[in-house]
Amino acid sequence: MEELDVLSDETFAAWCLANANVRDVLRKESLSIDYMLRAFNYFKDKGQINEQARIGMFLGHAYNAGQQRDKAMNVYLVALDLADRSQDYNLAGYINTYLADLYKADEKYSQAKDKYKEASAFFDKANNLRSRVIATTNVGLMSYLSGDSLDIVLNFYTISDSLAIELKDSVVLSMVNNRIGLFYRDQGDYGLAEKYLLKSITYSERDNTPNYVTLSNIYGLQGKIEKSRDLLQRISSKEDKPVIKAGLIYQQYLLEKGAKNCGKALQYYEESMAYVDSIRSAQSKTDLLEIEKKYTTEKIRNENNLLRLKSQRYFLSLVLIIAISLLLIVVFQLIMRRKDKKIRLQEQVLHQKDMFLVKQQLELRQMETELSKKEYELLNRRKVMQEHHTLLEKQNSALELREHEIEKQEEELRMQEKEVEALKNDVNSLKLKVLQNTAISKKIIKCAQKVTVGTDDGKSLLSEADWISLLNEVNAVYKSFTTSLQQAVPELTFEDIRFCCLLLVGLETKELSVVLSINPSSIRQRKMRIRAKAGLTNAQTTLEEFLCNL
Repeated sequence: MEELDVLSDETFAAWCLANANVRDVLRKESLSIDYMLRAFNYFKDKGQINEQARIGMFLGHAYNAGQQRDKAMNVYLVALDLADRSQDYNLAGYINTYLADLYKADEKYSQAKDKYKEASAFFDKANNLRSRVIATTNVGLMSYLSGDSLDIVLNFYTISDSLAIELKDSVVLSMVNNRIGLFYRDQGDYGLAEKYLLKSITYSERDNTPNYVTLSNIYGLQGKIEKSRDLLQRISSKEDKPVIKAGLIYQQYLLEKGAKNCGKALQYYEESMAYVDSIRSAQSKTDLLEIEKKYTTEKIRNENNLLRLKSQRYFLSLVLIIAISLLLIVVFQLIMRRKDKKIRLQEQVLHQKDMFLVKQQLELRQMETELSKKEYELLNRRKVMQEHHTLLEKQNSALELREHEIEKQEEELRMQEKEVEALKNDVNSLKLKVLQNTAISKKIIKCAQKVTVGTDDGKSLLSEADWISLLNEVNAVYKSFTTSLQQAVPELTFEDIRFCCLLLVGLETKELSVVLSINPSSIRQRKMRIRAKAGLTNAQTTLEEFLCNL
């Protein structure tokens, strides 16, 4: 499609959704943010809930590809809520996986682990065993990276291994065994590492190069230099992909360098550099071809636009000429009609002048008669005016009474407004008490009573489970608080929403700094940023009052 601008909003949105689905299956680069945002806005107003969830996921892909991770995170969260509400559990599992990938990219392994767990639970509901196995394996990896005990990590790997055996998918079995082998290698248990890597090779029919390279690395760590060298030479001789070939030769260089075989090491290093140079040259040519392709497409599109503009200009010129011709004809006819009309009017004026003289004489007599009548009517009107004056004085007295009644009603209205405001404050106080009586609020208040003030080390006293529990309690007490807050202030990040939920517990600045392990000044700065995003310009309204009244 080279002329998308001519499509209607409905057709364009349908095309974007279909195109994004195909790109997702083929693992191609996502469409531009502008395209996906236009489609997202259409489906948000007129699409079904499952369409809104899927287009939201693809918009998140576009933001992620554009390095706008905060926007990608927010859009993924909205899409996740829509997928959950539409009971599309498979889609919800994939969205949780993408959220986990974002956390992993930011090295937030604990949050990534929780999202992979949620993805596994959704895949279980959707009976998608393959994706569930992969998600569970990733939970094990994130547990390892976040510093959980080795027993917990190994337990997740064991679960994924048993599920993979049940699935009977050789690719998944190879991946799981490869991950377990890498785990044992990192623990220094080279025997078990070799066992699981060999199992991974057995399950996989192709692309075993990473397994062989890891095995070679293990043999090197065990001091089996000759065995490691033979394995690298054997897989290098069979590999025909330049990028992988260069990596294998570089591994041979590292092996010979470690064995202090300087001659062979230098030979392998030069050979690997030659492959790298050729790969860079080929990549440059590929990039150049891609740029030329984009340039050609854009050039064709511009030429089409120019032709369309020229055609429109010719058409408009023709229409303008025809319009001017018709206008001249109409003007000529109007001029001729005005001349005829002017002649007829002059004749009528002469006739009317004659009649006017006759009428004036009659009217003079009538005016004399009417004058006497009007003098009589004037006397009557004076009497009526006096009566009206008397009535007006009575009405003024009644009006003063009415104004007094209105003042009383306004005073009563002001009293009712004060009662409503007091009732609203009582309701907010009651909500605060209900929230503070929850288990998570009590835990937060207890944490806030510690002596040490936050030192900006970033280590919050609350776990991810505590945050989730807090969000659930706040949404229960304040009726979908997080959704209302996102709609009221779309610019807020996920961390800002959490912080706003924590403000509802009623902690002071110093207590907040203890819970979040940051300085009180950082708490005040965060409040100022959130006020700016919410557009709170009234200094008399606190951020907490704004949040309570959403």
